[in-house]
Amino acid sequence: MRTKTFSFRQFFSVMLTLLLLFTQAIPAVSAGEAVFSCRAAAEMLCVHADAYRSPPPTAEEILGDANPDAPLTRMAGCEMLLRAFGPLPDVQEGVRYLIKYRDCAFTDVPEAGRAAVENLTNAGLYIPEDNSVFGPNEPMTEHELSLLIDRIHAYLQSSPKDDFYSWSTAALLNDPGFLEISYDLSQYKSNMSDISVYESWITDMLNDCLEHPDTPENANIAAFLSTYMDQEARENSMAIIQPMIDSIWNALDFTELVNVCADVCRETGVELLLRASCWNDWEDYYDYTTDGSRLFPAFKNGLFSDKADPDRFQPGAYTHDAFVEQNTRLLTCLGIGQDEAEAACANYLEGYRYEGQLQYNASEPGQDMIILDPEDVPGELSFFPWAAYLERAGYPRSRPVAVYDPTEMAIALSLMSRSENLPGIKVSLVRRLIRSMTNVVPGEIRDREAGFWDDYYAADPSLIFSWEDLILFVLPMTQKDVYSRYAQSEEYTSVHERLSGYCRDILVDYRDMLEQTSWLNETTRSKAIEKLDAMQYRLLITTNLSDYFQVDYVSAEEGGTLYENMIRYMKARREWIFSHEDSPDWIAVESVLRYWWLNNASYFPDLNTFLLPLVSFISNPFGPDTPNEEWMARFAFLIAHEISHAFDSDRSWLNEKGEEEDWWTAEDRAEFTARCDRLASYLDGYEVFPGIAVMDGWQIADETLADLTAMKCMMHIAARTQDFDYRKFFEAFANFWAISMTRRTAESFINNEHATGRCRVNRLLSLIDEFYETYDIQPGDAMYVAPEERPRVY
Repeated sequence: MRTKTFSFRQFFSVMLTLLLLFTQAIPAVSAGEAVFSCRAAAEMLCVHADAYRSPPPTAEEILGDANPDAPLTRMAGCEMLLRAFGPLPDVQEGVRYLIKYRDCAFTDVPEAGRAAVENLTNAGLYIPEDNSVFGPNEPMTEHELSLLIDRIHAYLQSSPKDDFYSWSTAALLNDPGFLEISYDLSQYKSNMSDISVYESWITDMLNDCLEHPDTPENANIAAFLSTYMDQEARENSMAIIQPMIDSIWNALDFTELVNVCADVCRETGVELLLRASCWNDWEDYYDYTTDGSRLFPAFKNGLFSDKADPDRFQPGAYTHDAFVEQNTRLLTCLGIGQDEAEAACANYLEGYRYEGQLQYNASEPGQDMIILDPEDVPGELSFFPWAAYLERAGYPRSRPVAVYDPTEMAIALSLMSRSENLPGIKVSLVRRLIRSMTNVVPGEIRDREAGFWDDYYAADPSLIFSWEDLILFVLPMTQKDVYSRYAQSEEYTSVHERLSGYCRDILVDYRDMLEQTSWLNETTRSKAIEKLDAMQYRLLITTNLSDYFQVDYVSAEEGGTLYENMIRYMKARREWIFSHEDSPDWIAVESVLRYWWLNNASYFPDLNTFLLPLVSFISNPFGPDTPNEEWMARFAFLIAHEISHAFDSDRSWLNEKGEEEDWWTAEDRAEFTARCDRLASYLDGYEVFPGIAVMDGWQIADETLADLTAMKCMMHIAARTQDFDYRKFFEAFANFWAISMTRRTAESFINNEHATGRCRVNRLLSLIDEFYETYDIQPGDAMYVAPEERPRVY
């Protein structure tokens, strides 16, 4: 999977989160807030400590020699926490290590109370506003004490009544092997349940094709792999790619450069000039929009849209200097002189990139997208020879195209057309070409494009089967053969049948749920059911590959090369897309093939279709003997979650055809919004790590709404399933969302539209009646939420 870099947006979100930590982690007493007494604190702690001490301490024991009627202070609160829960283990391993905030160098802690304070600080649970000032006599509010209790519940991982997520996932989160696949900004990996299962499945399948090329599918995969593993052919590929680089670099003016890029596009299928094109990065290479029944490829430039501070691209700034160093190394490796390469890199940053960023930040972007007719372009884009370029590049003649962010596109093309920016533009285009060809160039060039100065992976044939390469390169190239091969297996038949059964059951439950939602007007209800009845689903692999293009690869033994095979694929794909753009079903097939290797089910609102891809199953070691409760917690829940997105606050504006239509009555829309508001408020401020809380409940409301409605469906299925084991289901559910990450990543991830594991499990299950019955959740337990305070939408 691709390594993520720390972007300006991430930096801003981290800074914003840190600001939140220091202003909200230990809240001060407001003018109107009631004083919290030591007696009230002791009674609260007595209830919460019950699961951790045997025998549990009494309120009097927790109170100690404190004055019961005195206001609770920070010092007294820490001492009472120590008496209630006992000594906490120091941070040293597992998930507890990751939540560590920082060591506190307090200078004002009384010696008699030092052990009580260090009990919390050594566990990383006490987060002061000032690293040196503890303020022992400052008041501790009821909210502050509750927050510390909540952190202890998560830290000890010992009670399903108080922190179900931490209790259920303790063994998994504290396994050093799980930490190796944790989220981190330096190595951003998905927390698959067992990533090694997926990797083994892929490598075993590919090796079997190499060893037994006895079927058409195996033989074609083996032919491609033979060229993929041919290191000498990678060296030889530069005989074809280098002339393209030379043509770009030697172009005398903008017009010549446009023609060179058009020729490269026609020859290779790689679009260099008009969009940030990395051909194996699907979000950049192919993006689509709809206009009635027509579909259009979308151009996305992506040069300035991160809104980064332009000063980051000035000499002396890290971004500037690192870019010049890395790309000078790359360009000199491609035969360009050192001085010329450095000057061109500086031109890119100081002129083209810097000026473009200033213009883009100062501009007022209009539409996110325009449909552009090459024969009738807007004035700000009219200088570019659209029709001639598209025809020379091999696009269908006079075919409208979608342009994302036309403001940025106009600025970028305008800058490109100025002769003083020509050297910088060439740097950008050469980088794009090498990135697009990264899997077919020699290891030395590949490493330099990636930013490594020595042998890393491409130069070492023994490491050529890298995890990233298999997913992003080999599988897309061989996907039709892989699918056809899997469709013939016994496993596919049994798994598809089981998942189809879940889909049928869940769709019936959804219909019942909509019919029984009392606050829906009959008009709204009938339209919702109409959308539900029209919904389609695709499981594991696409149901019909007969119309999808087939690429017949030439093996290395027969004289084939990786470059030639890659170009065969790209040209075939491009022609297939152009010839099927009016077909009502082709984009659904295309979507399946784009997303099938991601461990992520998806709902496509424009198609009113949800997808559970093959990798969602392969990455989990499930078999015929796996209990039904675990299947439901993983796969049935995912299916129900994606169906729910058709009726969330964002996608409920689309009808059964995926067209924008407000099919709600005004009263129902207002009630729905109010219910979503209550759900968002319920999520606001929930801590996922000490001091890292949900900033805006609305940000994760749609995903939580999908979870809540999906869980309601699971409970309906469970109720009619004989001998259903609710414990097994809820614990499998919690483990499914287990996630481990560093604080730095958590501070950035908190801005994601998905809740992190602890919030996703605890806040959801606290709304489910069957969860209360299963674990005997009672008032006073941290997982308890009073019935009248539990938000419900559908």
